[in-house]
Amino acid sequence: TQFVNQYAVMRFKVILPIFFLIISFSTDAYCAEGNLQWVEYSKAFQVAKEKDKPVLLYFYRDGCPYCKILSEQYFTDRDIGRMMKEGFVLTKLDGTMNKDIALEFGVSGVPTVWLLSKTGERILKIPGLADMTEFKDLLDYAGKGWYKKMDVRTYPKRKVKNEL
Repeated sequence: TQFVNQYAVMRFKVILPIFFLIISFSTDAYCAEGNLQWVEYSKAFQVAKEKDKPVLLYFYRDGCPYCKILSEQYFTDRDIGRMMKEGFVLTKLDGTMNKDIALEFGVSGVPTVWLLSKTGERILKIPGLADMTEFKDLLDYAGKGWYKKMDVRTYPKRKVKNEL
């Protein structure tokens, strides 16, 4: 019985850390995507005014490979997910199903992300798939209100110089 108990303890010591490792990895990915709450476009600006946050409007299309990368890699990135959740009211539209709204925003292809003030003022447009670091910087620029203080071209220069 002593051998059986030692064997059980050894298995427990090996299996338990592996179990927690698997859970932690799956939880990280789930938390980033699972915490993103998308609001219907028709309600987005009302919610934005209530929460005093800008709006992230994401135009996508089912089957679009770049939209899939944006959704599965960018939106599940821990930093991007946090920035989106904390800094914006999120809304998304299928660009092919909402052609009138896509036309209104000058969307000629997907993915396209528009960052808008809580009143609908156009802050900036991110067409296509931006570099992930650039995408984070643009989220920071709009989400923290830097657009009210400086031009988008000035922001990265001042950030590099630690002038923010």
